[in-house]
Amino acid sequence: SANFSTMYKLLCTLILMTLSASLTAADTGSTRALHSLFDREWEYEMSHNPVAASSLGDRRWNDQWPDDSPAAKQQEFRHAKQVLNDLHAITRAQLSPEDQVSYDVFEFNTSDFLAGEPYKWYLVRTNTFSGIQTVEGTVHSLRFETVKDYDDWIGRLHNFPRYMDQNIELMGEGIKLHVVIAKVIAEKVLTQLDRMDYQDPTRHGFYTPFKNMPAAFSDQEKQRLTSAAQQAIRADVLPAFQRFRAFMRNQYLPASIPEAGIWQARDGDATYAYLVRHMTTSNMTPEQVHETGLKEVERIGAEMERAKAESGFSGSMQDFFNFLRTDRRLYAASGDDRLEYTRAR
Repeated sequence: SANFSTMYKLLCTLILMTLSASLTAADTGSTRALHSLFDREWEYEMSHNPVAASSLGDRRWNDQWPDDSPAAKQQEFRHAKQVLNDLHAITRAQLSPEDQVSYDVFEFNTSDFLAGEPYKWYLVRTNTFSGIQTVEGTVHSLRFETVKDYDDWIGRLHNFPRYMDQNIELMGEGIKLHVVIAKVIAEKVLTQLDRMDYQDPTRHGFYTPFKNMPAAFSDQEKQRLTSAAQQAIRADVLPAFQRFRAFMRNQYLPASIPEAGIWQARDGDATYAYLVRHMTTSNMTPEQVHETGLKEVERIGAEMERAKAESGFSGSMQDFFNFLRTDRRLYAASGDDRLEYTRAR
């Protein structure tokens, strides 16, 4: 969801700032204040997004999920406002060029986060590509090497119902405010949930780490861990997903936007304009983005016509596309051919 992508973007920014800050030799009061602020914010982000912390190697909260309660969301905005005030209390002109870049990046991301508060888009918790129903993919970014890693994951499974219920609560608030996704997307999310196996815990993505545990683990330890994982998935995870499926079918889907287009949601035009700014990291309006797209289509079309002419192809552009898709001379016939082409590139 937008929330997850925004958080990861912020975390990556913090990594950049931490690295650049370490390069400066200046030791002014402003420099120390900036580095201290970065250090505090890094700790704040790690503690408030335990899954991201785990992915980045900080395993202090390995059995936890983020606090996504409505109260926690409001606290995040209050915190960001205070952080921006703290940043503006630092004299930018006294910073090194590297730290000035870090200052600007941090200011932009924090301001962008705060700019999204009025539109309540954080109440949208799912789509067909990401969201609470795809969170099982988390396992692929975590370390599973020690017994504690597995025990921590089992703890995270036990804590999953609270995380799910918080997401449902946010989406319920979205229904009230009419900040929801299109019906066609909600239907696809519901299809994803309907295809989930609610009987066999070993077929759930959360169980993946237990299918190939380290050989150094004793048979007794493996048995304990697999049994505990299956019990946690059966007792905690699957019922949570069943609640979410029922919520999607009975409440969210009927309240979804009838047609595709965010303009139908609460403050739709303003929300769309904000999301354009957020996604492009620019001040472009939707109309300007559209015009840019039309110009790019025209430019690329002209280049394609040029390529067709240079190839000597005499048919239409549609015929040329079909030729490119179907002529076997343009495709590698074997693995060796593909390797040779790759090397040549």
